[in-house]
Amino acid sequence: LSQVMPHQYTELNTEFRQLLRCIIDSDKNFIITHKMRKLYEASNDVQGKKKEVWKGLWERAGFNDIGYVAQVNLEHTRDEDGFHMEILDCRQDGELAGLTFDGKDCTFTKLAMAIYPDSSESDWR
Repeated sequence: LSQVMPHQYTELNTEFRQLLRCIIDSDKNFIITHKMRKLYEASNDVQGKKKEVWKGLWERAGFNDIGYVAQVNLEHTRDEDGFHMEILDCRQDGELAGLTFDGKDCTFTKLAMAIYPDSSESDWR
């Protein structure tokens, strides 16, 4: 993408949306990860000059529409206690937003079974 000119992104994004629609219409699971970038906020310094300040928050970088296309949006983190996964939103069941998985429960199988409670572990292997 380093050679893609800004005016070419419209066509590229259209192709990517079409690819995502094909995947969603299939019987396959598709997992996509994104880089994160620091989220800067506009602020004024003591002299009143505008500046960007990082307050420790991050935002997803890349294709901005993925959050609207994805069936489930997750956030993965790791700290001294291990890996963690939180459902940010879910098209199948909006009540799952905020549900977290930690440690050994931080797996695709556990996630899938939460989204489709009538399924079993063997359905996801």
